[in-house]
Amino acid sequence: MKIKKTRSKVQVLNSEKLPISNAEVVLISRKKEYVLNYENKKGYYASEKKTPKGEYLLTISKNPFAEEDRKVRIDGSDQLELFILLKKGLPFYYRGKVKVPFSPDENRIAIKIPEKTTRGSKGKKQVYLISASRKNIAQNLAKKHQLEIEKQPKNFLNSGFFICKFPAGSSQEARMKICASIEKEESNTALPIVNITDDQVTLLTNEMMIKFEEYVSEAEVKKIAGDYKLKIKRKISVLGNFYHLTTGDVPTYRIFDLINKLAELDEIEFAEPSFESTIVEDAITPTDFLFPEQWDHQIIKIPDAWQFIRNINVNRTFGSSEVIIGIVDSGVDPNHPDFNGTVSDGSSKIYQAFDFNNMVPNNNTLSSGHGTSCASAAASSTNNLSDVAGTNKGVAGVAGNARIIAMRRSGNKAKYADMYLWAGGLDPESDLNDFPHKLLQEQMLFQVVLLWDLQ
Repeated sequence: MKIKKTRSKVQVLNSEKLPISNAEVVLISRKKEYVLNYENKKGYYASEKKTPKGEYLLTISKNPFAEEDRKVRIDGSDQLELFILLKKGLPFYYRGKVKVPFSPDENRIAIKIPEKTTRGSKGKKQVYLISASRKNIAQNLAKKHQLEIEKQPKNFLNSGFFICKFPAGSSQEARMKICASIEKEESNTALPIVNITDDQVTLLTNEMMIKFEEYVSEAEVKKIAGDYKLKIKRKISVLGNFYHLTTGDVPTYRIFDLINKLAELDEIEFAEPSFESTIVEDAITPTDFLFPEQWDHQIIKIPDAWQFIRNINVNRTFGSSEVIIGIVDSGVDPNHPDFNGTVSDGSSKIYQAFDFNNMVPNNNTLSSGHGTSCASAAASSTNNLSDVAGTNKGVAGVAGNARIIAMRRSGNKAKYADMYLWAGGLDPESDLNDFPHKLLQEQMLFQVVLLWDLQ
């Protein structure tokens, strides 16, 4: 039996998200070691030879950074592991398996004043605590505890967040007492600052989201929670062995140490803090569950682009249903919840699908998950409803309202050219049996963008 192999790829960055060159990157199995070589200026490393499927320990070392290692499974499909190397002693938290650095802000705290509601005449909830009232409450708390409220951007105020300086020279113990006192007054909270910019702030809560390995029983989850003095808020069964937990205490930066210890347990797939963050009203923020992890959208300012489009035509905020994106890759999973629905005009998300490897009009057989990931980045449905109360599904594509043509690639350059012509509504007059000559003749009525795997 032939063992399926693939080249292993790793991207190595520093805490500023800049590429690191000349690191020592090694895949270690029980039988052999594979050295990954530096490939390009984006920080990518790849194995010279293809590696067989199996369990490996991936190790990375480069002075003056702390050495990193991670258990990985090579499954025969295209895959990429991301590492952010940190200097020894630099604080961090996990996003999945990736360490994300942050700088503690010991001299400031954020007071969160929540909205309050009352029942209207017909039993409907009505918000009665407006921004001005929130400000009054924050000012009273600041005066009581000798805090100094900093000038607040509008979106901080709209989110109910007030950044305050602790009294000069106050001890850590005194600051903790201030936070505990604030927590006892109605439903206000005092939250440590994780990251702050001119218009956005990320705050630490006392909650965390943990995905346990599937073999871990409910009794074992409860034992682990008890060992770490955590309270289980709920199990989110639709996401597998996924739990929402809390310390129940006033949040402090020490919760990162706790979560990081949990993340490194064999019984846990990943453990992440549950952050609070501001709502930026002059940019579009989808409600999709994993959107906060899509940092690439922020870098290329996709939310600003959505807002710009909405200002022109609200119905095209996430793109036009008349735009169809051709995905030439390993195929797109037609059963994935981000692709098995419809777009704004009621048309199916997947306009057409064809497998040019098996020459059949579907994508029921996938060579890997890479094509689905590529399609997701480009056109994953946005704001689509989830089975989990209070969240939306998955990620948000750049053009979430666009449709896609799902193409599983195969063959030489001529066959690739045939695929591109076919996706544009043109018949390349291929001599291959079962080539879909006429399926997309109407496609010429639409705009088509082609994406394919350039690697």
